[in-house]
Amino acid sequence: SNVATAKTLQALPAAPTNLQATATSSIQVNLTWTNNAPDATAIRVEYLPPGSATFVDIFAAATLTTTGVTNLQPNTSYSFRVRAQNAAGYSPYSNVATVTTLGVPTTVFLLHGIGQSSRDMQSLKQTLASSLDPKKYIVDATFSYVCASSASCPATCTISNGALQLANQILNSTTAGSRVILVGYSMGGLIARDMIANNYSGVTTSRTIAALLTLGTPNLGYPYGSLDTSTLGTLFAGTCPVLSLQMASDFRA
Repeated sequence: SNVATAKTLQALPAAPTNLQATATSSIQVNLTWTNNAPDATAIRVEYLPPGSATFVDIFAAATLTTTGVTNLQPNTSYSFRVRAQNAAGYSPYSNVATVTTLGVPTTVFLLHGIGQSSRDMQSLKQTLASSLDPKKYIVDATFSYVCASSASCPATCTISNGALQLANQILNSTTAGSRVILVGYSMGGLIARDMIANNYSGVTTSRTIAALLTLGTPNLGYPYGSLDTSTLGTLFAGTCPVLSLQMASDFRA
């Protein structure tokens, strides 16, 4: 007969193997696997949403051997599987990999003393950051109460206003349910205590204050004297006399 020529269809791709999942944060998991299909055009990623019995296709992987999955929930178990894709269709699925995302990191806020600003806490921040697991702790030394280092401060420069500022900063820097540790030096410890005692902006309702550490905070009052209110003394110390007077109180009450 005549000669008839035809080309066989492309075969389905081989299934990926050795799928592994690693939680890298409270919202992200990284996936790796072995790609056994040289002709694969994509690797489709599926996950099992919490409380569901059905896998859902979420996207094509970033590469043929690895990808990251973001926007997950903290401290939650997720199961994943992948399959290869080419022009002929899909491969069988890989093994299922299950992993639990990390919890939300605890934020450690460093609070400076009178006559200081946030820059005076940077050395302590570096020391703590080098000693703590960054997946579990975030060290925040950005709190700066400008009244503390102002010799010409208005009457509104009070411990309570500083506590309100701190509460709002915590709310803006963390999410509901987050754990917070406060490390206050001198005046910073008083501001933290006032914030906790009065629950400014509802901060202790929506956040868990796990610990308060005070360094050199005057439990029985700052040794306030006439020099603190004199022009020479205020200029020499570079501190706010309104705050100095407030710190002279007996905080046992």
